[in-house]
Amino acid sequence: MTEDAPARPVDLARVRAALARADALVASGALDPDRTARWWTGELPEGPEMATDDVPTSVRIPADLLRRAEALAPKLARNADVRAMAGPRGVSRSVVLRLAVERGICILEDGPLPDPLPRDVEGLRARLSGLRAELDALLVELDETEASR
Repeated sequence: MTEDAPARPVDLARVRAALARADALVASGALDPDRTARWWTGELPEGPEMATDDVPTSVRIPADLLRRAEALAPKLARNADVRAMAGPRGVSRSVVLRLAVERGICILEDGPLPDPLPRDVEGLRARLSGLRAELDALLVELDETEASR
């Protein structure tokens, strides 16, 4: 504000309403009380500067995973830590995907993943053996058909 501009009076009713909304969000668990207090005292920047390390990234994700992430949001919203991380906008599909990426990277950093084998390996082996027997029978039948021509 320049020296020439007249000072605007502070609208105390709006200030009180904003404080009441913030108190309600903290009480509901949607906002982290410590972070909110640091923001009010000016220790945290506001606006786009709040998340300077976040980088918008475009990733193609199968529709089924997006549906699963969306369905998981209400369950994760029951966790106070997740609600605090999500902020005032609440736990969304994007929040779920960020958590999944973070957890997935932690898992990958901990060591190699096991081979992605199906759970019922023995059942698959038995089925494959049966298919081999069927294939062998078809090949014998084919040989007999060709021999009779």
